[in-house]
Amino acid sequence: MKYDIPTLIENFGTGKKPTGKDFADLIESLFPEVSGSDFEQVTTKVNKHETNIDILDNINPALNGIFKSPDMPDTLRGNGKVPTSYDPDEQLAAMIDPLVDDDYVTKRSIGRDHSNTYDMWCYEFTPKNPEKTILLTSCLHGNEYTGFYWMAQFLDMLVNNWQEHPHFAYLRKTVKLVTVPIVNPYGFANQSRFNVNGTDVSRNFDYNWGQSLDEYPQGAAPFVEQEAINIRELMASIADECIASLDFHTTLSEGDTHHIIYFPRWLNNNVSPYLSVIDQIIKSGETTAFASVTLPTLTNWGIYKHGFVGANPEFKNGLAGPTRSSIEMTRAMNFFGNMVFQAAKLSFRNKSESIDLPQVSSIKFNHLTDGGPIVFSTTTYTSQGTKTSVRFNSKNEGVFEIEGFVTLSTDVDAEVSIMPQLYQLGSPDFDFAKTSDDEFNATIVSMKAGDERIIPIQAEITCHKSNILAASNTNTKDRAREIVFQLRTKISAGTGSIKFIKAKAKFTPTSSGDRFRRYGLNPARILYPTGIETKYEF
Repeated sequence: MKYDIPTLIENFGTGKKPTGKDFADLIESLFPEVSGSDFEQVTTKVNKHETNIDILDNINPALNGIFKSPDMPDTLRGNGKVPTSYDPDEQLAAMIDPLVDDDYVTKRSIGRDHSNTYDMWCYEFTPKNPEKTILLTSCLHGNEYTGFYWMAQFLDMLVNNWQEHPHFAYLRKTVKLVTVPIVNPYGFANQSRFNVNGTDVSRNFDYNWGQSLDEYPQGAAPFVEQEAINIRELMASIADECIASLDFHTTLSEGDTHHIIYFPRWLNNNVSPYLSVIDQIIKSGETTAFASVTLPTLTNWGIYKHGFVGANPEFKNGLAGPTRSSIEMTRAMNFFGNMVFQAAKLSFRNKSESIDLPQVSSIKFNHLTDGGPIVFSTTTYTSQGTKTSVRFNSKNEGVFEIEGFVTLSTDVDAEVSIMPQLYQLGSPDFDFAKTSDDEFNATIVSMKAGDERIIPIQAEITCHKSNILAASNTNTKDRAREIVFQLRTKISAGTGSIKFIKAKAKFTPTSSGDRFRRYGLNPARILYPTGIETKYEF
């Protein structure tokens, strides 16, 4: 059956978009030279949410700018399609199962929870050729319901309304989402933060387990709770493709704070994309909290074990309207939704992006706890062995600096030279030979017998990316390898004793060609890394 074109256009413009056979008839009406049979495959794809973007709505998939949510319906129990009970299976059946088509959207169990009462259900949203994968989880604390209801609405928009929003169109065409909407179904059913054992599942992951002074029970050992085990195995199964992990929570402890993110304190993690969401959506008078934590959480485990770019966004109920009202769900969509879109912009995991970040280390020696003072008596420069040696490999080119002091004394009047030697094995500019007796960095002082003095140390070199060959390959002399710091000393007479060393070592990655220059006392000249003097040119 063919349709009147004006009627088709009128219906198409009012949201009465045909599906299935109607859609094929629409195309045939608009393009009569093409037979309806040619659109049989298109008709099938319409029913399975795989309609070609250009055919359906000519929308441009993009993640530019901040997503602004339309008004979302409330998720109060008993309203609309929201069940009245706390049964997790009933909630999933009503809110997310209708999206499953066994093609773009699939559903599978990743195991039973610890009570052995409920399955933990994973829903995957997979485009034909995804560029990347993102893991989304919620209700790890069972009674933090807003995260679940936001996720249900978010996924519904991804399946049924993606063609109306460039951000969703980008996800729909490009990004695979692996979601576990209810990680703790027992807690969800019983309105509890904890699982059947009374354990905070978010504290049962094997990162810094047992080291935190957190008040919540972490379980008898890491990964003894089945919920944590199931998430661990899920993460491992997608580790090669997943770049980011977001675990959505509701907070009770942050006061009237509008935007909250937790991230790991001691792990490489590019949290800046998530913080940028807050910077762009925060309104006058609203408050923000973002804090680093050392807790053994789901997010921290994913970052630690697999290098996912992760964060724990938290939502505070009651700041604008009743809990899970339309106003609240719209706020949640703007906050949590933009977190997902920021994750979708990522190109690399943390292990790839961290190479351009400075690395800072503290170096300390205390003769009272480190085996006595460092004693030296040679009249030529001599290295002071492992007690003053630091070695590392670099993933990039850059500048290595060290600055600090040593505390020393002598048994007779003497001239003492303390030289912090920085070098890189195989470096064309600063190898061991070029730096072992270079007094540019040395501090030379005259000491009185028995006096104790604090002597400053300072040095810097330019370094190259370490390229270590396999052990079986002995041709390493021309390869830049380990970067080393050690003290070299000499004394004109008697014996010197170093009692304390305290220094800060900093490696700053940079590929800038003029990243390093040595200025001599003569301002008309520069000493370049090769040691060749060159006239200074303005």
